[in-house]
Amino acid sequence: MNQRYQIALSVIVIIIIAALAYTFWPKQSEAPSVSAPITVSTTPLVTASSSPEQNVIVTYSDKGFSPEVIEVAQGGTVTFKNESVRDMWVASNDHPSHLLYSEFDAKKGYTPGSEYGFTFEKVGSWKYHDHLKASLGGIVIVK
Repeated sequence: MNQRYQIALSVIVIIIIAALAYTFWPKQSEAPSVSAPITVSTTPLVTASSSPEQNVIVTYSDKGFSPEVIEVAQGGTVTFKNESVRDMWVASNDHPSHLLYSEFDAKKGYTPGSEYGFTFEKVGSWKYHDHLKASLGGIVIVK
């Protein structure tokens, strides 16, 4: 009788384990599929519609330019508003030569509360920075 009891108990334990495995094991339809990786951009792009804007405003604070990446139409103007506590000098990369788009250079610092505007005639992706604090910068995409 002791042997029958052990067999019965073993069968019951196996049935319980099988039932738990069936309940909690992912079904084929629930299993994650492996496919091509999805690339997600974490950089915000500012556009109000499918076509680029003619005029875009970028604010400059003590933390940097916002938004960091913008899109503007060829011939459009970007206005950089200085809302920081220090001067801002907007210029194209590379620092300190500003040769990426040499015309895109304020050539001086703009005081807090003032603004600098530049009209982009060249199509392309133009990186820029604050010449007075070169670690702060952004990108203007001209289409």
